[in-house]
Amino acid sequence: MLDPEATGLARELHPGTPLALAEGIVPVLVVRSTASGTARALSVLDSWPSHLPRPYLVVVADAVIGAPLPVRYRLRVLAPRTLGVVHVPYLYRLRVTDTPAEALEHRPVAKAAQALRAALGHAD
Repeated sequence: MLDPEATGLARELHPGTPLALAEGIVPVLVVRSTASGTARALSVLDSWPSHLPRPYLVVVADAVIGAPLPVRYRLRVLAPRTLGVVHVPYLYRLRVTDTPAEALEHRPVAKAAQALRAALGHAD
C-alpha cells in the first residue's frame, strides 16, 4: 500500500537487519493490531538508534472489531515515541489477493492506501 508500483519507496527489513537510512527518508514501522504486534513495536522502539529520525507507526487492523485493551494501552505508550500513529482498517481483500496491485483494484483498499499515504505526507 505504501509502494504499489514497487519503486523502492518502501522496503521490508527483517529482524536483525541494521537500520540505516538515506538522507531525507522517514522510517515507517508497520505492525498488526495485536498484542504481539504492538509488543514487537515496543521492542523495536526500545532499541531505536538515537541518530535516526523517529518513525511513523502504522497499525493494521487484523479484525473488524476494535483493538484489544493491551493494544490500545501500548499504542498510547508508543505514540509519543513516534512521528504519529496511523491506523489502517481491516481490509478483507488484503487476505485473499496475491499481490498489492491486485488488492488495489478494489475501491476500499485503494481508498485506505490513499489515506495512508496522505497521513504519512505522500501526495498522490
